[in-house]
Amino acid sequence: MSCGATSCSSPADFYSSANPRAGRLATLLIWISAVVRSALARRRQRTALLEPDDWMLKDIGVTRDQALKEAQKPFWR
Repeated sequence: MSCGATSCSSPADFYSSANPRAGRLATLLIWISAVVRSALARRRQRTALLEPDDWMLKDIGVTRDQALKEAQKPFWR
């Protein structure tokens, strides 16, 4: 598939056709961006487990101890 100025599906496609090294760099940066976004989302979700009352946690099947244990995990796990 050729990659014109308006037909590329991702930045990596555009750069890989012009310069293979730039394509690999663009792919790496896209991957790093996705990993960071995922880690930040995981951290927000774990922090949100600290907010509900005990009865709300019970409603979703989680004890207070389980919620605290999960919230204390580092963002990369």
